Amino acid sequence: MGLNVHHKNNKIKIWFLVIFLTILSVVIIILYLKKSINTNLIKSPSYQPTTNQPKVDANQTKNKGETTPVTGVDLNKNTTEIPVSKGAELSINKLEQSNGIITYTAKISGSISNNGICSATYTNDISKPVTRSSTPNNLTCGPVDIPEGEFSAIGNWVLTVRYFADNVQLITTQNIEVK
Repeated sequence: MGLNVHHKNNKIKIWFLVIFLTILSVVIIILYLKKSINTNLIKSPSYQPTTNQPKVDANQTKNKGETTPVTGVDLNKNTTEIPVSKGAELSINKLEQSNGIITYTAKISGSISNNGICSATYTNDISKPVTRSSTPNNLTCGPVDIPEGEFSAIGNWVLTVRYFADNVQLITTQNIEVK
């Protein structure tokens, strides 16, 4: 009789071991597949993005000791609270990826002040946005260069450029395929 109880205990231990190993195998397969999928979507970690990118202030210094204030821009409002200008336009005239850099330039035309601020945001469905601000020069935003390593995923991104001045904004968008 004692032999039967010992035999049943071994069967129970074997079943627990089989169940445990099955669950462990499934978890390992899921983790492997997830890593494999992410490796195809996420750019190579061998490229380290530059973290020393200068931040451009709304009152960016042009010459030492001299600032150009942003005219008529309430920096406390969000973009949905600022009306879109009807008397001026903004258009992206350059958007490219070359030699590890993504560059854009946008042209401002129409009746609007040159003392505003340009804001660019690159977005896609799976990554955090990449943003830059700059002051225009001769009614042109940019060129603004961003190392491609700051884009955490390859694929389609949407560039939205906004120009803020005179209590209004100008908006334009364009797609780019980050490789």
